[in-house]
Amino acid sequence: MIKYQDFAPHLIKRGMLHADRMENFDAAVEAANQWIAANDIEPMNLETVVLPNITPDRSEGTNDGRVETEEAMTSVNEWYQFLRVWYRA
Repeated sequence: MIKYQDFAPHLIKRGMLHADRMENFDAAVEAANQWIAANDIEPMNLETVVLPNITPDRSEGTNDGRVETEEAMTSVNEWYQFLRVWYRA
């Protein structure tokens, strides 16, 4: 059986008139490294995935099956990257 585990940067501060402030991608990679070592996981594949709206208050997070974007008041759209680790269970 194959499974996956996602590691997304955490929200640091919610933006009101500007973009949300998130941890950098290195924090997600470090979390993945710690999880792999602690659980003796042999990764099959690692992916960098980019999605809009990965915070729980705006979607179901990284495992949301529906991807939707909105027209913003500005031309800047926020997209977030996270690390997905595929492994055998």
